[in-house]
Amino acid sequence: HNRKKLIRKYDGVRFTPKGRERAGVVKERHETIRSFLELIKVSEKIANKDACIIEHELEPETIEQLKKFVRFLKSTPDYSEWRAHFETFCKTGVHPDAARTGKQKTSGFSAQT
Repeated sequence: HNRKKLIRKYDGVRFTPKGRERAGVVKERHETIRSFLELIKVSEKIANKDACIIEHELEPETIEQLKKFVRFLKSTPDYSEWRAHFETFCKTGVHPDAARTGKQKTSGFSAQT
């Protein structure tokens, strides 16, 4: 029971114009990071959780570049093929083209954790 009438349950939140603008920025940052994490095969649940943490820490320049990178990849004509190749790489540690040709470039780190 709220004796001081400070809170109305189920009445929602009302932002000032500045608060609404800030909330929009945070939401966009969150969506950008979540999209990127899902793009690299992080589960939806973890991507959402991690985006909540990361969205407050990254610089605007980093967010902008992530946004461009996600848009770039999603707009490429070979997006579906790229996703399938990346999924295979995540499972095997080998790029599908390398498996087919027998040639593999090394990146200096392991794809499997």
